[in-house]
Amino acid sequence: MELLQGLGWVPQFINVPRLAEATHGCHFRKGDGHLDLHWDFFHGRPLRERERAELWQAATPVVAAGQPTRVLCAADQLLHTCEHGVRYNETPPFRWLADAAHIVRRSPDLDWD
Repeated sequence: MELLQGLGWVPQFINVPRLAEATHGCHFRKGDGHLDLHWDFFHGRPLRERERAELWQAATPVVAAGQPTRVLCAADQLLHTCEHGVRYNETPPFRWLADAAHIVRRSPDLDWD
């Protein structure tokens, strides 16, 4: 979160240092850009250590703003996106269908198992 803020990304929450104790992630904005940073995979259901290790093992290395990091593999990203779509939200959740379709189209070797 500190790196993102240092790069000009603005968090949606004010008390960023306490977020990890209260919620699963934080949405950031910079100009017209949006970034959703998560430290828990599901809302309100922390994963076990073994489950977290499996996610990290399958994660894809990327470079963001010159910093090496990792993102969910396509299959885990699709599951995470679908989990977002079934949750109540003031903004209609059908927008997650577009994200899911994008993941499927960009991942011809998606691990459906």
